[in-house]
Amino acid sequence: IRDVAVTGFQTCALPICLSEVGPVATAFWRLALSLPALTLLIARASRTPEGARTPRSTAERLAAGLPGLFLAADLATWHVSLRLTSVANSTLLVNLAPIFVTIGGWLMWRHAVTRPFVGGLTLSLAGEFVLQHRVDAVGTCELAQRDHQL
Repeated sequence: IRDVAVTGFQTCALPICLSEVGPVATAFWRLALSLPALTLLIARASRTPEGARTPRSTAERLAAGLPGLFLAADLATWHVSLRLTSVANSTLLVNLAPIFVTIGGWLMWRHAVTRPFVGGLTLSLAGEFVLQHRVDAVGTCELAQRDHQL
């Protein structure tokens, strides 16, 4: 299920460009429309012996809700960036997030950074360099909207 969700999540840049509402409203509706499915998954998980435990203290509620707020902010900024740069650049920059998460994990908790990660980092930065120097080769949201209207 996770792989299907990630694939769907990362291939939706062009429909976002064609959305008739603003980028932040599109981000809101993407999250809001997923609530019924997430509610069913949570209800199913709560019936298992391990169960989904409800946060009780303020610190637990904050720890449970903060990642959702960060996800919402990430989606909103990505949707806005789709209007400001090419779809390829915007998606690539969003997919660089694991780099910053890994750096933060290393700085805050001293998590080890592995060789495969460094290799992937090198490849992603090389791809970023290629795209930054070839912006005219990829479409923008404005081009997608113009083509959609034709």
